[in-house]
Amino acid sequence: VVAVSGGPADWDLIYRQFKKATTPQDETRYLFALAQFSAPALVERTLQLYRSSEVRIQDGALAIGQILANRHASRATWDMIEKHWDEILAKYPKVMVQYITSPISSIVEEELAGRTVAWLDTHPVEEVARQIDQAKEFQRVNRAFARRVTGQMATLLEASGPA
Repeated sequence: VVAVSGGPADWDLIYRQFKKATTPQDETRYLFALAQFSAPALVERTLQLYRSSEVRIQDGALAIGQILANRHASRATWDMIEKHWDEILAKYPKVMVQYITSPISSIVEEELAGRTVAWLDTHPVEEVARQIDQAKEFQRVNRAFARRVTGQMATLLEASGPA
């Protein structure tokens, strides 16, 4: 909750908690909380952290996926993924690339969604091809749903009546 509505001081606090965590669970909790910020400068700080050696390999791919799923950060995150694709492939075992790319399923903004699919079509990762294809399919379904209900969600919910 703090991260979603937080500013620079909150980012610093959560980062300090990440650094001084005494259990792997707390470390991961704070690391992934940083993915929830929406201010562009804080998104950039988070992306830099996630690419750094401060984040263990086993957490980095999941962390990048977490921030890609943040609708306020998805464009900046995808830009980073494209720009650093070769570095990502060199850093992470190929089977972990699915954790970075699977959250494309939540991207419904047409231009960005199209970019993600086009990129993954021209930059295949054989080891996780099936998982990437599934993410692209879920994205197609979610985009179709978004097109159907955009601008009319309140009306649809009201029509469904009380629960």
